[in-house]
Amino acid sequence: MLAIPLLPRSLVTLLASLLGRTAYFLARRDRAVAAENIRMAFGGDVPDEDILRITRESFEGFALVLLDLFWFSFMTERRVARYVHFDSEYDWTFGDRPFVYLTAHFGNWEVLGLGTALRAGGILSVAAPLENKVADRILKGMRRGTGQAIISKHGAVRALMKELKENGKVALVMDQNTLPKDGGLFVDLFGVPAPVSMAASSLILHSGCDAAFVCGIPDGRGHYDARLVDKIPASESQVLSREELTRRIAAALEKAVRAYPGKWLWSYKRWKFIPEGGDVSKFPSYSRPA
Repeated sequence: MLAIPLLPRSLVTLLASLLGRTAYFLARRDRAVAAENIRMAFGGDVPDEDILRITRESFEGFALVLLDLFWFSFMTERRVARYVHFDSEYDWTFGDRPFVYLTAHFGNWEVLGLGTALRAGGILSVAAPLENKVADRILKGMRRGTGQAIISKHGAVRALMKELKENGKVALVMDQNTLPKDGGLFVDLFGVPAPVSMAASSLILHSGCDAAFVCGIPDGRGHYDARLVDKIPASESQVLSREELTRRIAAALEKAVRAYPGKWLWSYKRWKFIPEGGDVSKFPSYSRPA
């Protein structure tokens, strides 16, 4: 907590690589889940060396996310301005209008939130508290310093809708398992059904505002590229159903992962649930009936 913010950026990235590789070798169960997910997503003929490379890169990327929780807590605004770069298309998301940002556990979603909040003038997000109390306290302080307000998922839709009605901007992470009984929908993700929350689609359709799927890609040198993966203007979303819009959001996530496969958190059990009537043979070994 005290030392990491004082390290030079090059040492932070090196440390993340070392920690990620160590975790890769020690966390056998997570490594196995990641490898099985990658093999299922990209086909059984993926060379073992590619699976190893993607898995290891995913572990290293997550280690950098964790270290950056501390590193960006010091001189946050200055460091975000220096190390987060927005592509020209991302500028479309800014401006004096309500907006819905959609992202995933991909690249560095936390630093992306910091940079976007600073540029956008504030964002309301949904997030669960970290189990580590110290890290959670640091993260909350860092978010508040960049204009991010965080709410829990209980009653979140009403609060997010209120923010949009008041011309605000909201952000949601879209790659967590949400079963139909909890407001989710099974949609194809790499050709295999996965339960995706329809909360974002409901917000977009009820508010009639623009939205976009975005991500923060690490460049390997300690910098991040904030990129717009799919622009979803209101003129396009308003002619879609909730189900169609949810499928489009899932397709944007798949597009991002296919472009940068090592940047996703593959160790998460994304295909944990099998829908009724689903082809069991398509699912990973950890999956079970919903």
